[in-house]
Amino acid sequence: MEPATTGLHGVTRRHEEVVAFAARQILDVFSPANFVPTNPEVIERVRRTGGGNFVEGGRNWLEDTTLLLAGEAAPLPKGFAVGRDVAVTRSRSSSATT
Repeated sequence: MEPATTGLHGVTRRHEEVVAFAARQILDVFSPANFVPTNPEVIERVRRTGGGNFVEGGRNWLEDTTLLLAGEAAPLPKGFAVGRDVAVTRSRSSSATT
């Protein structure tokens, strides 16, 4: 995909980067790793947990969706600390002045 997205006449380097990024994202959608039947890691986890990984994923999705609909932030996973394991920056919409 790189030859199709770089070295194009009349396209700036920045726009090449944007197009190349978008093309990679689109191609990744079709990656075999993104489908349960063709991802050996997922298949092994299903075998090892008896499908419990899907139950756990469903619970996580439900919790995240509930928090999102309530307008609340998701808590950090256990064992993670801001500044040590997770980087945090102010959003552009932050009212804090610098």
